[in-house]
Amino acid sequence: MTIRAPLAFAPADPAVTPRSQELIPLYRQISDDLLAAIAHQGLKPGDALPTEGELCRTYGVSRITIRKALDELVARHLIVRRRGSGTFISDADRMAKSVSLTGFIDDVLMLNRMQVLAEGKARLPAHVASFTRLDPEVLFRHIVGLNHINEGEPIVHIAFWFPPAVAPHVTVADVAGPLPTIRHIEQHHPHRLDHARQRMDAVAATPVIAAALGIAPGTPVLRALRAYSDTEGAPMEIFEAHYHPDRYEFAATLFPRQG
Repeated sequence: MTIRAPLAFAPADPAVTPRSQELIPLYRQISDDLLAAIAHQGLKPGDALPTEGELCRTYGVSRITIRKALDELVARHLIVRRRGSGTFISDADRMAKSVSLTGFIDDVLMLNRMQVLAEGKARLPAHVASFTRLDPEVLFRHIVGLNHINEGEPIVHIAFWFPPAVAPHVTVADVAGPLPTIRHIEQHHPHRLDHARQRMDAVAATPVIAAALGIAPGTPVLRALRAYSDTEGAPMEIFEAHYHPDRYEFAATLFPRQG
């Protein structure tokens, strides 16, 4: 079974104000509309979605916007891409395990008091390459640091990867702080920062991460993968962060969509 025709993209609900729509990126509005179409048509795991070209024509937007909308659903484990076959509804078990929120980049940035632990060149680890969908064979500028609340109180271990186009403009001093690194990149980058994708999950601290944070190996820690992209869809900065379990928390205030 396939989607016969997605719901026409038009935020017509009178309870949704123009201002609230301005705060929701276009790709997120499209991904939400696709979810409504999937529910409306009763699609099941394994059913196919329209092609990117068909969705571009339906919504009247660029392929980049459609890809970002689909990327959003992939990141939420709601759909899967199969090379050479198309895009399909994911299985229900995976759907139930993902929550996605929209927010502002500035709300998650923190000032850096970074101790740089290592620098050099490296390829993206397999799980980071999978998250970013970037070529795992490309060499990135790689910097590893340990950010602190106060002296002797590390809050987060961060591994950064900067793509070749960005790498010449990033110094160790930039990473050390006090400004977040992405703010330095923005000053030199030819295109504007468009968005950041982030995924958070709980993992067991490896011996290296545990030693840096001053905790026991195997301790559960919150991990964040984040990838900043410009308006052309090109990567600007990628990082993997592991947060100290007692010094960082992620909280959100939630409102009804139509409230």
